[in-house]
Amino acid sequence: QHLVAAYLNDVETTDVLIDVSDDEQTITYDAQRAIMPGDKLDVRVQFPPGMLTAATPEWQQQEQRADAAGLGILGLGALLFVGGPLAVLLLWYTRGRDPQLGIVVPDYITEPPDNLPPAMAGTLIDEKVDMQDIVSTLVHLANRGYLVMEEEKNGYTFTRTERADSDLRGFEQLFLSSVFRGEDSRKLSSLRYKFASKIPKLREQIIDELVTEGYLPQSPDAVRTSYKVMALVLVAIAGIGLFFGMMMAATDIAGFICFPAFAIGLIAIALLIAGRHMPKKTVKGTESAAKWNAFKNYLKNIKQYAGVESSGEIFDKYLGYAIAFGLERSFISTFSQASSTAVPPWYIPFPQHYGPMSSGPGSSPAGSPRPSESGSSGGVPNLGDVSGGLTGGLAGMSAGLTRMLNSTSNVLKSTPPSTSSSSGSRGFSSGGGFSGGFSGGSSGGGGSGGFG
Repeated sequence: QHLVAAYLNDVETTDVLIDVSDDEQTITYDAQRAIMPGDKLDVRVQFPPGMLTAATPEWQQQEQRADAAGLGILGLGALLFVGGPLAVLLLWYTRGRDPQLGIVVPDYITEPPDNLPPAMAGTLIDEKVDMQDIVSTLVHLANRGYLVMEEEKNGYTFTRTERADSDLRGFEQLFLSSVFRGEDSRKLSSLRYKFASKIPKLREQIIDELVTEGYLPQSPDAVRTSYKVMALVLVAIAGIGLFFGMMMAATDIAGFICFPAFAIGLIAIALLIAGRHMPKKTVKGTESAAKWNAFKNYLKNIKQYAGVESSGEIFDKYLGYAIAFGLERSFISTFSQASSTAVPPWYIPFPQHYGPMSSGPGSSPAGSPRPSESGSSGGVPNLGDVSGGLTGGLAGMSAGLTRMLNSTSNVLKSTPPSTSSSSGSRGFSSGGGFSGGFSGGSSGGGGSGGFG
């Protein structure tokens, strides 16, 4: 059966007769009236499928191939667009999560769960060595009697005690040697632009200690870097593929090539995001980090869990950990309100900044030298003494200690203006360091930034 029809000016008409010869090789159409100039005549003859043996025209074959290729490229782009990010998520789920704990850790614990120093504990929790971890090492070493810090009229001086450093960890020894450089005493200002070059090595050694002791399987920075490299490789592949694909592909499908290229770019972004969370801890590290978080919660809510008035010894003992956890602002403020809190024996304030010191029985003036080993003499003033004997009161003393920490952070991380025009003039502002700022006091420097 042949379907035949004629259309005059796009309207089917019976004024044109159409005949197909018996051998189906000839089609004849005969107009029954005159066709006027400008009239449009279309004749339609439809044969059953497979009846004709004529070859498909080349132009039609090209269009069919282009349509198939375009659909294939679109399908590949859709697969990559949906499946790529899901694959990255699955990668994180199977390889980036910390092991599941087999124990229940309480909301808080009142003592450090193991012997990790503050820098390593802070690093274990967030899997990166922040500048606050570096500064916490200074306070922790001072608390253990390896140095004292003296506030002066226009700065600070660090004095090394005679206590040997043979029992210290590698990064702690490096810290002391980088600060004192073979001298017994160093002014903080003399470390400007000189200490920052040691920070990468300190970070590396802190991470190495955690890996060696089984808390981390490998360096978190190395893991993050590997995923950054993978993401950059994918971006390069997408860019090169897009460029050469559109240059070499047929015109009809060139536009489709952008879809898989964009999908690969999306996968690269997913890798960059996931890479930040791919570092993981060992079973030992996961359990330890959970306990350190509980101890962090204790320091954060110290008023709730401990009687501050009767727990003054906690201040000096745990100040280094509060710094590493980013809690020093509230920690110092809380204990500055308790009369039982002793001024740390390693911190010698400048009396003229606060007024004359009122010493209790057996106490030594705040500005007197500390013995080399113990870091304290017959007695040390407490913040209660400071409250009655210093014109700045408790707020002034806490602000003085804060300024010292803040100034130290600024100096230790400072780099020459040629490489960073402002890094030496601000408090910590990135990488988990000082930010925000402390109020109170007017001398000692560095009061515009603060631990964050």
